[in-house]
Amino acid sequence: MTRQLIKWSLLAALMVAIGVGGYVLGTLNPAVHVSTGTAYSNGGNQSVGGGGVITAEASVRVDGWWYGIEGAVMAWEDAGGGWHDAGWPSCLSTLGDHEIRFGWVPVSTQGGVEGQREVVWVECP
Repeated sequence: MTRQLIKWSLLAALMVAIGVGGYVLGTLNPAVHVSTGTAYSNGGNQSVGGGGVITAEASVRVDGWWYGIEGAVMAWEDAGGGWHDAGWPSCLSTLGDHEIRFGWVPVSTQGGVEGQREVVWVECP
């Protein structure tokens, strides 16, 4: 009986620890919100004139918010469903408008100014 009681006690303690750990991690990591819109891209990194490079940039407006993407995103999915760690999304590699789905998180500056949003992933349809 003592072994059975110890097993159940350890199992209960493990379940409580997992629940508390999940709650703590959930409060530390903001939820990723998903939006869809038409992004205007400058076509990605481009060489110009005397060896200068134009940095890849895109912007998209959704629900009254402007989202700017510059240089790279943390993760992006190509049209074939493959995910890439960082870099510039292939669907934004040509000049013009492109439909994208993207994830963003709310952020605040060091001074505590809220109302900022950062794009954390882009999906190319």
